[in-house]
Amino acid sequence: MTLEQLKKVLRAAREITKQDEFYVIGSAAILGFISSPENHVLSRSIEADLIAISGDPDLADLLSVMIGELSPFHEKHDVYADGVTFETPKFAPQGWQERAISVHYKEIGVTARFMELHDLLLSKLGAGRPKDLEFCQALVATGYVQQRQLTDLAEKIDCAEGQRLQIRERTARFFQSD
Repeated sequence: MTLEQLKKVLRAAREITKQDEFYVIGSAAILGFISSPENHVLSRSIEADLIAISGDPDLADLLSVMIGELSPFHEKHDVYADGVTFETPKFAPQGWQERAISVHYKEIGVTARFMELHDLLLSKLGAGRPKDLEFCQALVATGYVQQRQLTDLAEKIDCAEGQRLQIRERTARFFQSD
């Protein structure tokens, strides 16, 4: 997904939900920090995970139906939204919403709150799917995230200690191979 494609998704989300502010989590959050990632792994996802600022789960469902996967919007623009809730980023450290970076796009009348990159990486390390781990490796290679900050934030993840240990080990592995 490109930044221009994300803006199309955000514009459509505003029109559908009548909300003008969204959290952008998942892979698309990279676009709040790197508008044109050089590594295709960082921009290959065609899905934007959006949380309406109100957190209303009905709006999440509405987004997924109206501009989600296999919708006419998806067919026309080759990208889509996945309406999600504040519970979706299971492994995001506490306080991730306050650390999100707000960017106002005047031309579409939307403010996007992009999940901060350390929070994003930890969330993906916790999920641990192969595509998430590949994304994390590419993100670490950019130099935008620091191991010490990741280690500190890992303590703020609400998860079992075994899961936290696995996240710490994955973090260390990515920085050892760097």
